[in-house]
Amino acid sequence: MSTLCVVIDCNAVRWGSAVESYGEAVYKTILSGTVAFVNAHLSLSAENVAAVMAASSPFKNPLLTISDQATEVYFINPDFTLHTLQKLQETLAASARSETSSRLSHFSSALAVAFCHINRLKRYFGNKGRILIVSMGGDFASERNSLMNIFFAAHKHEVVVDVANIGKSNPILHQACDITGGIHLEIEDPTIFIQRLLVHCLGSSSLRSMFAEGDSSVVDYRTICHCHGKPVEIGYVCSVCLSVKCQFSPICSVCNTVHKIETLRAKKRRREE
Repeated sequence: MSTLCVVIDCNAVRWGSAVESYGEAVYKTILSGTVAFVNAHLSLSAENVAAVMAASSPFKNPLLTISDQATEVYFINPDFTLHTLQKLQETLAASARSETSSRLSHFSSALAVAFCHINRLKRYFGNKGRILIVSMGGDFASERNSLMNIFFAAHKHEVVVDVANIGKSNPILHQACDITGGIHLEIEDPTIFIQRLLVHCLGSSSLRSMFAEGDSSVVDYRTICHCHGKPVEIGYVCSVCLSVKCQFSPICSVCNTVHKIETLRAKKRRREE
């Protein structure tokens, strides 16, 4: 038994950038490829479970659909493929209409829900779990700490995190795959999106060594500064919230803590005898 949670970026701004770069066909290619990959996972075993989560969603609940044939706790839809595709389209349409849409992507809440579902099924049925992140090249600097906590928790509970990235690469996602033993894929050509997922991400972690590896680039573990979102080797760390800045500031821009700057006292001159 295996549980797969797909967390897909539903930020309409990022999808608009992808359409400008790759054409309007990328919309149908990525959505249909994601659903096809979920169906491929379910076809491997009658006891497999799959769930689809929406990151950067305007809705409060990131869970879109879940197919579970082992328990009655979860929602079961007779036409899982059509229902999942409709939910993804509705979420993207709602994100496009939302007035609060921005270029920033918010993955921490969706990943936390996915991790909770995997952990619950693992406790009840002994399912092995893994997460597939479909990223459209978003910026994760604002939630770096939350994401790293989730990735380290996933490593502790043996949950593999794979990433399929379309657009600008992000070092945080590279770190997620390296920490959990997953595979990071840079999808330069969206027309082969489903092919790369089936080759690299469909099999279990024990079988992946038989196939060609994904991206073999060196993982950049430099931290990201909260002020500009750029990787830094040496920075200033807030003693309260542990946020990193590339430039010194007496007031933390994250938690608004005022840091006292102590000056060295001048030495008293000795009187000449």
